[in-house]
Formats: sequence, structure tokens, C-alpha cells
Amino acid sequence: MLLVAMAVWLAIDKQADILEYVAYAWAGLGATFGPVMLLSLYWPLMNRVGAVAGMLAGDYGCGLAADGRWLV
Repeated sequence: MLLVAMAVWLAIDKQADILEYVAYAWAGLGATFGPVMLLSLYWPLMNRVGAVAGMLAGDYGCGLAADGRWLV
């Protein structure tokens, strides 16, 4: 239901930049899962706690960067 509401809002809003939203989504996906995947392949000491911490840090960092606080 939430996705339908977002789709309707994007269709009605003339100022919505869909490419920007898609770029934020891919950035969040890459920041959350990219380091965890690389470290789990090449670092033998990677464990579950480190993976969860890395995912949370990547997601939080991407949210801060998307908000613009780090870009100023």
C-alpha cells in the first residue's frame, strides 16, 4: 500500500526528480551491502556482528550524505 501511495505521489508531483530517488536507493544499497560482501570474501576474521555493524554504519552514513550534512 505504501508503494502505491509513493507511486501516486510521484506521478502527481511535477517537481519530483525520480532519477534522484533512484540514485539515492542505489547509493544506499551499495553503501550497506558492498563493504560487507567484499570483507566477507577476502577477510577471514569477518563475522556476523561485524557484518551487521558494517551494514548499519553504511546505511547511516548514506542517510547522512543524502541529507546533505556531509556535503556542505
